[in-house]
Amino acid sequence: MGPNIVRVAELENRAAHRYRADVEKRMQADTIEVVDISDKAKAALGAVRSARNDSDRAAAYKTIATNPEINQEITTFRASVEARFGEEGARAMLRASAAGERFQHPSVPKSAEA
Repeated sequence: MGPNIVRVAELENRAAHRYRADVEKRMQADTIEVVDISDKAKAALGAVRSARNDSDRAAAYKTIATNPEINQEITTFRASVEARFGEEGARAMLRASAAGERFQHPSVPKSAEA
């Protein structure tokens, strides 16, 4: 066989291995459950979001930081979202929310898109 054919075969083999590794990684990530946060945690995050200035935002954030239950819940939620969708997926989710659009991802059924 000529060197070009061997090189093409090696490249195809590497691409196939990369693809399989990506699929396995995605399948593992898809098994991570993202549990919704409590209404109490949502209210605390809503206070941060709706703060009109930096001092109000700091006060709202301090409420989260000083409440171990809410802080742990939000930290766990963020970690599970990043584990499931990756950092870029988490950012895409925030961008979609800010734009008033639905977050779409291959592993999220249409009925669960928010």
